[in-house]
Amino acid sequence: MTQDIQHYISTCSQCQKYTPLKIQAPEICPIKVKEPLELLGVDLIGGANLGGYCQTRDVNDELCKAYGIQRSVTSAYHPQTNRLAARTNRTLKTRLAKLCNTKMSDCPGYLEEVAYSMRAQKQKSTGFTPYHLMFGRRHRPIDQASCLSPCNESWEDGTEVDWSIQNPGHRL
Repeated sequence: MTQDIQHYISTCSQCQKYTPLKIQAPEICPIKVKEPLELLGVDLIGGANLGGYCQTRDVNDELCKAYGIQRSVTSAYHPQTNRLAARTNRTLKTRLAKLCNTKMSDCPGYLEEVAYSMRAQKQKSTGFTPYHLMFGRRHRPIDQASCLSPCNESWEDGTEVDWSIQNPGHRL
């Protein structure tokens, strides 16, 4: 069956047309810290109100200065300023183009499936799937079919968290 699938993909014109060349992803270089909270990353979803009337810009600048924080800001409407967002958008467009053939108006119907496939794909840089890193366990096919939140669920053996994330030497 695997050979049949590989043969189908190698002869599929859509797959050949939209599949980019494979590039080896670099390994993640671990950052060594000397003490707790020496390095802290905050990922904010959504825009920060840096308008002058709230004076949050001054507060943010003072906090960053006081704690020696080097702030990195990317533009919300220009993904080319954020390489990871640009790469994710390119992958999303490629996968949608493969599924939609010539009728691009069908793309919204495939978004959920494509997003799930991206979350369930093991990343070479981390050795884990984004789903696994987010929820602490492997994804199950039922997760795609249901709209139930995977939080606070247990895996087959009854454990709530897959501890391999906290032990980087143990890979999936």
